Amino acid sequence: MADKKCTVYLLDLGNDMGKRYYGRNETDLEYQMTFVWNSLSQRLLENKKTDVIGIVGFKTDESRNDLVEQEAYWNIAVFYPIQTAKFAQLQDLRPRLSASKTMQGDLLSAIVVSFDLIGRYCKANKWTKELFIGTGARGTIDFEDSDGIAEQIAQHDVHITLGLTRDLKLERHTYDNQLLQFLEKCNGKLLTAQNLMEEAQRPPIRKVKPVPIFRGILSLGNPQDPDASLAFPIERYPYTRIAKPPVSTAFDASAKPSADPSGADNDEVMSQPNLGMHSDVVSTIRTYVVHDPVKDETFEVDRKDLESGYSYGRTIIPISSTDEDIMSLDTQAGLEVLGFAPKSCFPPFYFMSETNLIVNKKDDEQTATQLTSFVEAMIQEDRYALARFVNKNHNGPILLVLIPHIENGTHCLIDVQLPYAEDVRAFSFPSLEHVTTGEEKMRVQNAVDAYVSSMLLDNPAIQQSSKAPVFEPQFSYSVMRHRIQQAIQHYAFHPNAPLPEPSPYLVHYTHAPEAALRNAQDALNTLQGVLEPIVHEAPKVEPAEKESQVSVLSISDAEIEAMLNSTAEEQLETEKEPVLHVSASDPVYTFYELIKNPFGLDDAITEMESAIRLLLTEGKLDSAKESLIALRETCIREDESEQYNGFIVELQNELISGKYQNAMNFEQLILQQHLGSISFDELPMS
Repeated sequence: MADKKCTVYLLDLGNDMGKRYYGRNETDLEYQMTFVWNSLSQRLLENKKTDVIGIVGFKTDESRNDLVEQEAYWNIAVFYPIQTAKFAQLQDLRPRLSASKTMQGDLLSAIVVSFDLIGRYCKANKWTKELFIGTGARGTIDFEDSDGIAEQIAQHDVHITLGLTRDLKLERHTYDNQLLQFLEKCNGKLLTAQNLMEEAQRPPIRKVKPVPIFRGILSLGNPQDPDASLAFPIERYPYTRIAKPPVSTAFDASAKPSADPSGADNDEVMSQPNLGMHSDVVSTIRTYVVHDPVKDETFEVDRKDLESGYSYGRTIIPISSTDEDIMSLDTQAGLEVLGFAPKSCFPPFYFMSETNLIVNKKDDEQTATQLTSFVEAMIQEDRYALARFVNKNHNGPILLVLIPHIENGTHCLIDVQLPYAEDVRAFSFPSLEHVTTGEEKMRVQNAVDAYVSSMLLDNPAIQQSSKAPVFEPQFSYSVMRHRIQQAIQHYAFHPNAPLPEPSPYLVHYTHAPEAALRNAQDALNTLQGVLEPIVHEAPKVEPAEKESQVSVLSISDAEIEAMLNSTAEEQLETEKEPVLHVSASDPVYTFYELIKNPFGLDDAITEMESAIRLLLTEGKLDSAKESLIALRETCIREDESEQYNGFIVELQNELISGKYQNAMNFEQLILQQHLGSISFDELPMS
């Protein structure tokens, strides 16, 4: 069952709230209502039936509440009885929430009226009960029965938040200490004037009730042998999901606004252009048509007459729903651990999909102990688990990487779907020209280090000189989502007013802080000065036609005569020089020439390994790939799999550790081209 929440807003509408204090451009009431309207607008956007609100005012010119017969409850008015937030009624209420002409109306009496509203509406049902009090806390307050009121509030679990528009450091009053003591007895929370504005500017985050998306068994080992396997029940919850922005809905702009359900006059309704178009939303109807090439006509077909099919070239291959059922896999729902691997085996970009949280079965101590031991073992071994996951019976399996995690003292697993080879797009890009001189490399490295250090966002000097919020990466917000929500909220109540600027929290990570840019300017100038001498102009290459002409003209007549009179064998012996080592300029040819000597095979393989490493260092990935293919084929043919397997494992570890900065994608290329270790089945004698 969905959580029920009841919130009552108790607002100070005294005469003092209509004045400006501390040099602000807005009155205390406007300052307070910024927070209140933001909170109400969020409830309108969420549109939850189980989320109800009420609005009560005190220090009002009128007295309207169920306890008004007693003089202590005068100048207290219930403006909005507890119910679901409705836009039309709140819009009508907005102009009435203005500063009054009186200072009469007791704060504690207004709290009693609000508490009475909450108690009668929520009754004995399970509710989350909240009472927000917005006030400047000026004037007199009667604390005669404050202890009893605080006891009742705490007993009925009503959460009180006091939003104080008055600055306690600049303005103190007689009742301040008693008010704070009362708030403490109620286990309440105090929001200062600064906190109110911060909460109003901070984008709201919708709280989502945890609902498991899978309940099943996590198994490890052979399920046929209970003594050699481990299995225990687990629950899987969504951990990260993309929060999409609101989607617009088409409506008939020529239609008249819907009537106010409260029975207001038509003239009054028509004068409010921002009332919602409740019944004028456009519906979409889909039709299916087929083109007849013979008659050159199109005719409509019924949806039930359509069948599924797949394109095979330009031909449609029909596959009925019955055939699709036959093609379904015979799988059983569950999570099966296939094995464990070091963290270094999984590139960082593999972990950019949605994640889920795996926890033990609720209220099961034995399962909790088993999962805790499993997580602790993975953390100690510094390894991840590879698992096969089937969500439902007969569904296709997917591969998951299980990452151990401890959050708030709870042991759990975070799973990320592992991409298949078909899902990864491996591109090879030419490397940039790199610095070859050791002195130049060190000078560039020091300049880059200085520039990076000057741009650190957690630098206290940058945080103090910047007006933006401090560095909090966990509070980076979706700009598009919250900006659209802000526009909806604003134009709902102010259709003709310009849209205000976005919150500083929202745009904090959309650009570099000005303080960081100023701090890094000197380091940037130094870096540019170091890099300028290294930039060389690319050598100009003459066209191939001119090269061929020059090379032809450079041959003398005597040389041409000698070439024509010699045999082919003599020409080959004259042109070919003996190959003694594997050359990095032509590694494949020189390697094949070396292995023609059976006694030079070991030296040729060793030199080829060194050549491949040199090519990776220089970023010549295509040449390195061809060399690796030649080396692997030769090792298979010459039964040197052990030497190749030792080399390829060492090379993969070097690639994963980042040794070759110009060959970051070569590890992925090895996997895709199947250039890994040589298996026994690939050997000639197998």
